[in-house]
Amino acid sequence: VTAEPGRIRHRFVGRVEAMQTVDLSFEVPGPLATLAVREGERVPAGTLLAALDPVDYELAVRQARAQLELARLDLERKQQLLAGAGTSRAIVDEAATLLELREVALAQATEALDDARIVAPFDAYVARRYRDPGANVGPGEPILRLLDLRTLKIVASVREDLLATVDAERVRSRHAEFSFLPGRTFPLTYLENRGEADPVAKT
Repeated sequence: VTAEPGRIRHRFVGRVEAMQTVDLSFEVPGPLATLAVREGERVPAGTLLAALDPVDYELAVRQARAQLELARLDLERKQQLLAGAGTSRAIVDEAATLLELREVALAQATEALDDARIVAPFDAYVARRYRDPGANVGPGEPILRLLDLRTLKIVASVREDLLATVDAERVRSRHAEFSFLPGRTFPLTYLENRGEADPVAKT
C-alpha cells in the first residue's frame, strides 16, 4: 500500500490583458479630419472612429466614373461602326479593354475612399489615441489602439522546469484570485504558452 501523493498548489503573479489588442491605421494618406472617440470610451462594432479629409478621394471617384462613362460610350460607337464595317475588330477589342481598365480604376478609387474611414471592427474599449485631428497621417501609421474586453486573459510567468514536467492531466484546477475581491475565485482555461523561455528569469 502506498500513500497517494498530496496535491501541490502553485501560485503565480499574473497580469490581466484583453484577449485582443488592435492598433488601427489608415491604408491611404491624408489629413486627419475626424477623430470621434476619446481614450477610455467604449464603442460598439461599426462605429465611425476616425476619418481623413475625403475631398481628394471623392474627386478621384468622380473622375474615375466620368472616364468609365466616356470609355463605355466610345465602345458603343466603335461596336456600331464595326457592325457597319466602318472599323476593325482590333479597334473594338482595344476599346473593350480600355473600358475594363476604367472599371478597375473606379473600383480602386472607391476602395481608397472607403479606406479613408476607420470603423470599430468589434465592440471595443479605446485604450489609446496616437494622433490628433488636423495631423497628416501616412498609410500604416497607428491612429487608435482598441481592446476587446469581452474575453480576458491572464499572463503569468511559470518556471520552465514546471512547465516541462507537469502535463494537463495532472492539473486538477486553475483559477484566479484578486486582492480586491477576497474569497472569490474565477476559473481559468489554458490558452497557450510561449515557445521560448525568458533567458534571464527562466520562465
